[in-house]
Amino acid sequence: KLCLYIFLITVTLLISNYIVKREGKVIRYKSFQRSLSLILMLILGHTFFGEKVTINTCLGIGVIVLGLFILDR
Repeated sequence: KLCLYIFLITVTLLISNYIVKREGKVIRYKSFQRSLSLILMLILGHTFFGEKVTINTCLGIGVIVLGLFILDR
């Protein structure tokens, strides 16, 4: 599990670095990246590590994503 976790972090860092280099409007997309990373971590945690997805977890992520969109505008 630890090797898989390290691999996922490495891939995420490489993709983020590629986006930063290619796009000039990185600041605008930063909140989208944070929102998608939260959702991706929830899915990966459920799929690979057997974490339970509850209503409170989904509502918490929804509130964070909504806050990031409001903050971005």
